[in-house]
Amino acid sequence: MARTPWAPGAPALAAAARAVDEVIRCGHSADAVLAGLANGPDRAAIRAITLGTLRWYLRLAPAVEELLETRVASAVRALLNVAAHQIEYSRNVPEATVHAAVDAARLLGTPRATGLANAVLRRFDISSGTPSLIATLWNVHKRSSQRLLNDFYQLWIGEQLPKWRALQTAQQRLHADPEYSHPYHWAPFVLIGDWG
Repeated sequence: MARTPWAPGAPALAAAARAVDEVIRCGHSADAVLAGLANGPDRAAIRAITLGTLRWYLRLAPAVEELLETRVASAVRALLNVAAHQIEYSRNVPEATVHAAVDAARLLGTPRATGLANAVLRRFDISSGTPSLIATLWNVHKRSSQRLLNDFYQLWIGEQLPKWRALQTAQQRLHADPEYSHPYHWAPFVLIGDWG
């Protein structure tokens, strides 16, 4: 698999957002929009995400709109709905979907919407019933954040530590590694919601 500078799933989310935007804004059929996709490795994922988002659009769109405090471009609105669909209906970890959506905003050519996507989708995740989530205060390094989150889940689920202690311990472990001792790698993670 080719390495990209984007979070896993970001290109598929961006492509699905473009497709949803074309259906909702332009009135094209989903079949016509999806027929124009290139035969790439993400084609099936793009199709599934697009059709799933459109299926649940009348449920997702009002929930996303309620969280928006400003007008946004139609492509960004479509991205928020696509990512909300993934948070609500996929087996992906919500934090990973939010991270991919932030990168997808860049892929859509709307880098100024990254903060909005991050905030709205984290609020959507909490409002949709997730009792807690780990948020980041700034864009994170892929390898160090992956290592921290792997440690967190191992400590929380595997060793049955409370979430706050699991996050604190994972941050301390990362801080102790000379390669990742700078606060850029371990400090941006915060636990929101239920700390238990």
